[in-house]
Amino acid sequence: MKKHHPTSVIIITWIFTMMQIACDKVDAPYLEHIQTYLDTAQTSDTSYKRIALLEDFTGHKCVNCPQAAQLAKNLQLAHKGQIVVVEIHAGFFAVPDQSGLYIADYRCTEGTSLNDYFNIMQYPTGLVNRKAYEGKIRLLPTSWESAILAELKQEPLAFIQLENTFNPQNRNLRIETDIKILQNLEGEYTYTLYLIENHLISSQKNNNSFVGPVPDITDYVHNHVLRTSINGIWGETLHPGNGFVKDETIQLIHNFIMSENWNASQCHVVALMSKVGTNEVIQAAEESIE
Repeated sequence: MKKHHPTSVIIITWIFTMMQIACDKVDAPYLEHIQTYLDTAQTSDTSYKRIALLEDFTGHKCVNCPQAAQLAKNLQLAHKGQIVVVEIHAGFFAVPDQSGLYIADYRCTEGTSLNDYFNIMQYPTGLVNRKAYEGKIRLLPTSWESAILAELKQEPLAFIQLENTFNPQNRNLRIETDIKILQNLEGEYTYTLYLIENHLISSQKNNNSFVGPVPDITDYVHNHVLRTSINGIWGETLHPGNGFVKDETIQLIHNFIMSENWNASQCHVVALMSKVGTNEVIQAAEESIE
């Protein structure tokens, strides 16, 4: 079990130029950044935090997706422990070739379903807590930071704590969840568990020399790759009824057999609590398996 709390402040200045919106037509580069790290006193912060979910719809043949992945990484550094990233390989740019550099297939049924449900038509596109920001739910990378900052300013409504136990002999993953309700909540809510994997090395199209060789990064490291959903694409309803009261606690246990094709040491569990009817994520969490 790991708890993550911010211990430093990182200021990131971003300069974006995006000439067109289609992945294969954007003139490079549209992302540059300058980072300044300011150390602060090492203090213990045990307050509950809002944790935002960033779902990045991507593909290994999308030339602008490496910049977007770099942006997601730097946003995580800037807001340590408060952003969960899921990379969803779906759509045209995720289709593998029969031979050559792009034979890896990182698609999954759940990712394709999410891609279709949210009507993702261009890549990279992001969702932040599956909520509309300035009237749009499908966000280009130029809006990710501001949308995330808007979410992080909100008071947390729940806190999710995960404890994972993995048995390498039978590959059973046991996930114990404790949810604490922090505010009175109306309506119904769902709880969803996803499995993601890091450090998958294969080729990636690229048009920005800032993030790697052009036009192909042959040893690109794909992180946060959605592998599957553990309890259904939309999860399960948390005891159907009329909401929750403050300080109520929920305990859940899930068991899941992991594929032999996934490296457990690089896998994490992502948890989402969402509101029924809108699918808006009110809290997220992430925990490594090993």
